[in-house]
Amino acid sequence: SLNNPGEESVGTEKADEVGRFQHAFLVPAGTGGEHAVAATNSNGNTAGATFTIIAGVSVNVASGGPGDLVRLTGTGFGFRSNIRVAIGTMPAATARSDDHGGFEIDFNVPQLAAGPYDIRAEDAVGNLNVVSFTVTAGASLSATTGAVGSDLTAHGSGFQPGGTITVDFG
Repeated sequence: SLNNPGEESVGTEKADEVGRFQHAFLVPAGTGGEHAVAATNSNGNTAGATFTIIAGVSVNVASGGPGDLVRLTGTGFGFRSNIRVAIGTMPAATARSDDHGGFEIDFNVPQLAAGPYDIRAEDAVGNLNVVSFTVTAGASLSATTGAVGSDLTAHGSGFQPGGTITVDFG
């Protein structure tokens, strides 16, 4: 291939009575950019075409609150490239792609107001993709058990900045 280290066979077919063939296959892991696809027979006849791999990302959950752990998986990025990950405009993590342009990274949702955002992953050579994500409001307690009269603190994040928060018990 043009961008990928090594070459990978994706199968074989038998030509029909007039020399035609058809072969369906899944695009293997590869770096972003152009890749040669070649068909060769035992007589040395070769034909080829070019296929362009584009970057792709997916997230393991569609939503989460500030501090929640999220896993982002990417394919089709550059060979051993540094990947910048942001939610909206806020930097969230950095990753490094492998030999085939893939990566997987776990990171915590940054402190953002609740609402829809794009998670954006981009490498230094311009391969990029986005996936939709919703930041939700979250809450936690300083303790989960205690006697009546115990001190208890509620912590929250992802709420509207400057808005009034009402805390209820029971």
